[in-house]
Amino acid sequence: MTMMQMITADDRNPAIEFAALLTDGDSLSTVTSVTVDPLGDFTATDQAISGTLVTFSVTGTVAGRRYRLTAIAVTANGETLTEYATIAGL
Repeated sequence: MTMMQMITADDRNPAIEFAALLTDGDSLSTVTSVTVDPLGDFTATDQAISGTLVTFSVTGTVAGRRYRLTAIAVTANGETLTEYATIAGL
């Protein structure tokens, strides 16, 4: 699990690492989704792949609140992978 810290209402481009989930010779092909729990305070947009990372933009975290991100990606071999991260609003 990846841990990221974010500043309230600050736009950043965090990433979730998938390298440990990939089999030898496989690579990320598409991002299915990046979801946020709890919903409503901020959004995860502009989802993309950069090597073994799923990248995205976030806006609007609330100070003192933690958010769980779930990223789902499909590999070149057709395997669906899920990885999780936590963002703490400052």
